[in-house]
Amino acid sequence: MITCPTCGKRNVAQPICPRCQTDLSQIIGVEHAAEYFRLSGLDALKHGNRTDALQLASQACALHRTPANLALLAVIALANRDFDQARSYWREIDNMGGYQTDTAESVGSSPPHPDNNTQSSSIRTSHPETEPLPMVPPRTDPTSQTQ
Repeated sequence: MITCPTCGKRNVAQPICPRCQTDLSQIIGVEHAAEYFRLSGLDALKHGNRTDALQLASQACALHRTPANLALLAVIALANRDFDQARSYWREIDNMGGYQTDTAESVGSSPPHPDNNTQSSSIRTSHPETEPLPMVPPRTDPTSQTQ
């Protein structure tokens, strides 16, 4: 779903805006291409090919800079131990309002078909620096005997 660049109508799913009749097919095509690159990048990452994953995720972001595309770039940066870059992507996602996903996407399956009328639950992941760390009890040395 997109916002019509001519009249500003939100959540347009058709190739022609119902309000102003602007042809949106090219914009929808670019969004579909970005989604294809993101899913291909995710698949490459699942198979351990971080180089291809980075290239595909970068192409997805070049076409459509969304929180989902940036999240994939952040995960790839973490896999490559580039923590500063990962933090930068998460900050950008946070500035966009967070990362919204449906349940199907969160487990790595393909996104639901637009005609599917099932409702999906959304979750928002907050910025990693603002989430509290879980409390872990201190480790005890099994060799020391305290009585």
